[in-house]
Amino acid sequence: MQTTTSIQNGNPRTGKPIQPFPEESALVRETCLMPCIVADYVVCELVRYLQITARSALSGRLYAMREGLSESLAKRAETCYVANRRDRFGKLLRGRNGRDWIRTFMRHWLSAELIDTPFFRLIPDDFKRGLEPIQDSDYLAWFKLQPSRS
Repeated sequence: MQTTTSIQNGNPRTGKPIQPFPEESALVRETCLMPCIVADYVVCELVRYLQITARSALSGRLYAMREGLSESLAKRAETCYVANRRDRFGKLLRGRNGRDWIRTFMRHWLSAELIDTPFFRLIPDDFKRGLEPIQDSDYLAWFKLQPSRS
């Protein structure tokens, strides 16, 4: 059984200090959207697209950058929300389709962050405009075209 003092001094197993939970942002409090989770989803969506289009080496590099990209997208969403809370951006995120809108904005922002990288030319134009890179039916069609491995 751990004592209170050992927890206050840090994690007893690793010795590292225990980080308190970050203060809840206005975006989370007012919209119930978790920008860090949505940002991670958007980055993984692009990684998945690169894997499906047979560019697995680049998808691995992008996956390695995932944490930093997700963090910057989440910070940008929170900053934009606070600055535009009363404008159209804030109203869209508080509306019925808030999750879809934040994904749309994050796809566009992710494309903008990757402009000076080799990934940019591989990103589909629809993704750059905020749309999903591949619809579910396209995933199924791609897998049907692959030769069987029996």
